[in-house]
Amino acid sequence: MAAPQAHGGTVFALLQAQSASAPRQQVLAAFEARSGHTVWHWPSHSCGITHWSAGAQILAAIVDTPDRKQEIVALDRAGGALLWRHELVGEAAAAPVHAGTAVHLTTRCGRALAWDAQGGRLRWDVQVSRSISTAPLVTDDGVHIASFAPGRLVVLDPHSGSELWRKSASGAFTTTPFMAGDRIWAGDRTGVLHAWDPRTRRTTEQLPVRWSEESGGQPAVEDRMMFVSTCSGWLQAWELP
Repeated sequence: MAAPQAHGGTVFALLQAQSASAPRQQVLAAFEARSGHTVWHWPSHSCGITHWSAGAQILAAIVDTPDRKQEIVALDRAGGALLWRHELVGEAAAAPVHAGTAVHLTTRCGRALAWDAQGGRLRWDVQVSRSISTAPLVTDDGVHIASFAPGRLVVLDPHSGSELWRKSASGAFTTTPFMAGDRIWAGDRTGVLHAWDPRTRRTTEQLPVRWSEESGGQPAVEDRMMFVSTCSGWLQAWELP
């Protein structure tokens, strides 16, 4: 039901269960990469899985509960056991992001949260903006969040969640921030690509790439090359400064 993810000799996948008793049930499963042998599987039962990601320590998933709420659940990567779960306030904006011993999440109502990956202790919960539509970029220096409303880049301390700095922009951001060279980049819904220097905290570039928000999605980046599909149907390659 989604692209598989591979980590450390294990492949993780989201599957649709083939069961007469539960025809809509989804299953998160782990397989040995070389043999395809099933290592474990975790059924969602009556809950739908909207986002998920596998990290070095756990697999984290966002599930829709029968009472129309969302929860974040953490499964042991090796055995699939349920380690912890927490109800969310609002809807997750994207899949959880794993960084070191923490799991990070942004919500559409503008919040950024971080938990201990193994124990599930909430480290911090910060109201960043009114609306966020993408996942954060987490580095050793900060948690970088491209806000939809208002349009701005907000950088939080990864340990405490306190705000380190912010930069406003004219557009609503619709791509996850990414690193290329020594710059942080993010694109807004009009297709303009913005860049910031994390050392000086200054805006350095604004490139009118004009990709399609609907079909383009997250740009593909390798080294300093960025690849996007545009509103007019072109595939473009950009060499970033």
